[in-house]
Amino acid sequence: MHGAERVATPQAFLGTSLGATRDNTELGTYQRWGEDRGEGLSAAVDRAGTPGLRLFDRSGAGLGEARMPCGNRTLLQRGYAADIVARAFDRPRCCSSIASATSPYSTSMSTFSAASSLRRISFLEAAPAS
Repeated sequence: MHGAERVATPQAFLGTSLGATRDNTELGTYQRWGEDRGEGLSAAVDRAGTPGLRLFDRSGAGLGEARMPCGNRTLLQRGYAADIVARAFDRPRCCSSIASATSPYSTSMSTFSAASSLRRISFLEAAPAS
């Protein structure tokens, strides 16, 4: 593939940037899921903004809680299951070029890293969605 063909779809871009995954059809499945459901979840996570941190409860006792927006867990689970996040870190030269493609994951990983002293990470959703 050359030029625009390399980035015509997320599947083509990630396949070119990250190389083959466990199963190349996984990228196609992930792309279809992203178009059907992921884009809406990503938009909801973006609208929610930066995850809230609650360091203390009402009485002043240490709480240490990060409150992740609805949809974040599902986006993370699907991205990890498709082997996209791990591949980005296996090939550091790709990380900067795919930052926007994996922003929910890189933002969340940064949040988890920076908040390593937190006692709890809450996802503001009833149950993990598939």
